[in-house]
Amino acid sequence: MKSRYILFTALLSSVSFFPLTGQSNFTARSVSLGGAFSSYARGVDALGWNPANLGFWAKDEALGEKGKRSVKLPFSLAFDLGNNTISPDWISDYFDVGYITDELKNQMINSLPDNDWLLFQALRVPFGFSINNFAVSTGLDINGRIASRTDVFELLFNGLRFDNSISLDGNVLFEAVIPVALGYGKEFYSSLLNKYFDRVYFGGAVKYLNGLNRISTEFSNSKLSTSKESFDIKTTTTLTSAISGTGLALDLGFSARSGEKLYLSISLNNLFGKINWSDSDIVNGSVNLNVDKLNFSELDSLFEESNSIDENTGKVSSTYPGYFVAGFHYQYRPSVSFHSTLIQGLSNDMNISTIPRFSLGSEMNANTWLPIRFGISVGGIEDFRWGTGFGLNFSKFHLDFGISESGGILNSAKGICIALQQTFFF
Repeated sequence: MKSRYILFTALLSSVSFFPLTGQSNFTARSVSLGGAFSSYARGVDALGWNPANLGFWAKDEALGEKGKRSVKLPFSLAFDLGNNTISPDWISDYFDVGYITDELKNQMINSLPDNDWLLFQALRVPFGFSINNFAVSTGLDINGRIASRTDVFELLFNGLRFDNSISLDGNVLFEAVIPVALGYGKEFYSSLLNKYFDRVYFGGAVKYLNGLNRISTEFSNSKLSTSKESFDIKTTTTLTSAISGTGLALDLGFSARSGEKLYLSISLNNLFGKINWSDSDIVNGSVNLNVDKLNFSELDSLFEESNSIDENTGKVSSTYPGYFVAGFHYQYRPSVSFHSTLIQGLSNDMNISTIPRFSLGSEMNANTWLPIRFGISVGGIEDFRWGTGFGLNFSKFHLDFGISESGGILNSAKGICIALQQTFFF
């Protein structure tokens, strides 16, 4: 029975449309700026971007704030959903045409990437508060990823063909973590650095990582081959399920102000990030099934004879991927600011890529109570992303909304991110 489960899981994961992975830390304001947020993040938002920005609390000309303390409500929410292939235009081109001819099927298959078809998802439900130079945040972080070979599309639309081999290789990864971060930022004087900058800030944050669940499935050397006389199914599968993880990560940051308008930011995030899972179940299995004559009454015995299962328990560990962030913020006018951020992943893991992502954004504040934001980014897993959003700023309450699309614009977009954030000031 387990061999059939392994085989079924391999087929299901290859064609599943449930997206599972996301991007780095994001909020409503960062989403609307296209990710150009590193030097602009303040208060509890600085955690995950640059903890040194916590040092700006006493007097922040960029935001027009002086010593404000903030509390972010727990029902702030950010959700990201996307893939690297399918968009509304793609669906319309190939499915909203009535009868799908063989030529159109081949065009659709050829439009897919040569390597893996990727689907992404991320969910953030943050809560935190900042007081003076300190900030504390926690919340639910869910990330995941599904990757499957595009051969599966050929199987779906062209069916099984004789003397043909289809790869079923792929992987599924899901992780839910509750990080608890404590950050601190402070202004420092340096005889060297203060020659070039008017104000210099350093900061750090320690994260306690409370792992809720991690599920990974890896399919390798998996093929479905057919001929006129038989068909063969081969798959090697590793299923890992883990709960109750703990770990630590460290953020370090540097910020500076030059003149009255230019702000710089550099940080390393999730250094040494690692989660050790105390309760895990690992199943290694393989299926090597050859059927010369299809007889359903013999399938059970054929499965039992063609598979092997090795199940064990033990401790597993996973990395909490780190990334480098650098950026600047230029306050062109009191009502207009420009922002830029570079994110460089330190590994290809979960929602982080070693492909650098560069973002540009702007905020216009013609009315102090209604800031309008927009931005774009290029690079990273998504190649392209644009965002826009607005805020409603009252004396003691800010409401921010952000929306962005990845891989294209409107009907050509392959992903969407929506974020809502509420902040009280006192």
